[in-house]
Amino acid sequence: MTTSLFAEWLKAFDMRMRILGKKEVVLILDNFSGHKSSKLVQLPQLQRTRLFYLPSNTTSKLQPLDAGIIRNFKLYYLKRLNRNLLDRFEEFDRIQVRLAMDRATGINRSTPLAEDPKKVAVINVLEAMNLTIDAWKDVKIETLSGCFRHCGIKTPDDVQDEQPDQHGQSEQDEVGLDEGALDDVQKTDKLLHVRRPEYYRGNLDIRALLNDEEDSIGMEESTYTYMAPDELLALDEDDEEEQSEDEGEEDVVPIIPRQEAQACLKTILLYIQQQDNKAGDMSNEMASIKRLLDYNETKRVLTLHQTNIQHFFGRLN
Repeated sequence: MTTSLFAEWLKAFDMRMRILGKKEVVLILDNFSGHKSSKLVQLPQLQRTRLFYLPSNTTSKLQPLDAGIIRNFKLYYLKRLNRNLLDRFEEFDRIQVRLAMDRATGINRSTPLAEDPKKVAVINVLEAMNLTIDAWKDVKIETLSGCFRHCGIKTPDDVQDEQPDQHGQSEQDEVGLDEGALDDVQKTDKLLHVRRPEYYRGNLDIRALLNDEEDSIGMEESTYTYMAPDELLALDEDDEEEQSEDEGEEDVVPIIPRQEAQACLKTILLYIQQQDNKAGDMSNEMASIKRLLDYNETKRVLTLHQTNIQHFFGRLN
């Protein structure tokens, strides 16, 4: 979010309130810089909307997202990211062994990873989107409801079930991090540091999740360059052209052939079936894989064309 984007959204929101016939509405905002006027961009004059800014340093007390939802989401994302990177490093090591064996037998073979090992730890936009979707699905309903209750946003049942403490005040749920996911991240984090000491951590570090100070999370030891939203808007044209050139160099995700996808799905299904008596616990997953197999087969059948005997033996001159 930037001030210019927020100004456009704010005008549209105010117009919508006018169309709905609202005389005056209050829009509650936090103190994020993009929600306020800047030297470059001024917020528009509003007819039906009044802006109300929350007091400073109260977001963790008043906003459910800051009460634990975002921290758990980041934890689940980091858990999936670490696992993904470990798989990549293991595959990279296997490739290195295979290439060494090839060279020993006189075979000269090259792979993209061998040519540029730095790409092992690069997550492209599509992969980041998939990790984000899966991480959000990992956030538990109990976490969401607990964070809302912690901020005083409760259902009538919640209020009725509350037990006042010795001072007559009702206790609010403290929402922490998922202990199982946190343990998983700490273990994978250590493995990554041991196996790849030079691995670039970036801003999303395990220490940031354990740090309760909102304003200092990940800022001290990160190697990122931070810029305020208004500074981003002030980039000159040369910088924008350089960014456009860099974006054009991004690797294109290859198209997966149908046969390859079908073979992978069958392999996964067979793997689950071979896990002793555990396959019964994966019945839903197996059913999903079978539906994917059916879908893939349907796509194949729909692309078949009617042929004649000449196509079978090859066209006759």
